[in-house]
Amino acid sequence: MATRANIKIKNGESNVLIYRHWDGNPEVTGEDIKDKIWKAKNIDSLVVSLLEDDSYRMSDREMGSAYSYELENLINRNGDHEGEVSLSITDERKKINYFVDSYELNKKGK
Repeated sequence: MATRANIKIKNGESNVLIYRHWDGNPEVTGEDIKDKIWKAKNIDSLVVSLLEDDSYRMSDREMGSAYSYELENLINRNGDHEGEVSLSITDERKKINYFVDSYELNKKGK
C-alpha cells in the first residue's frame, strides 16, 4: 500500500506543491527532505533537487495523503532570506503535528 505525501514549499509569495506516492512516511521522505535541505544552496535548488528525484513530481492540487510536509524559506525583518528553511510534518490520519524544526541551507551547495 502506498504512503502518499504532499510537500508544500513556500518562498515569499510563491508556492510549489510536490507529490510523492510511495514511502511518504517521515522515516523516508522526512529524512530525504532534510538531506536535500542540507545540500541545497537556496530554496530554488531545493525544489530542483526534489524534482530531479523520480520519487517526487509537481502537482497542481493536494492529493489524498497520509503525511503533509511544509517547507518555508525564513525571511528576516528586513525582507532578506536568512538562509534557513522551516520544516513541519503533519500526520494527516491522526491530525497531529509530527515534527517542526528549521535547518540552515548549505551556502556552498548546488
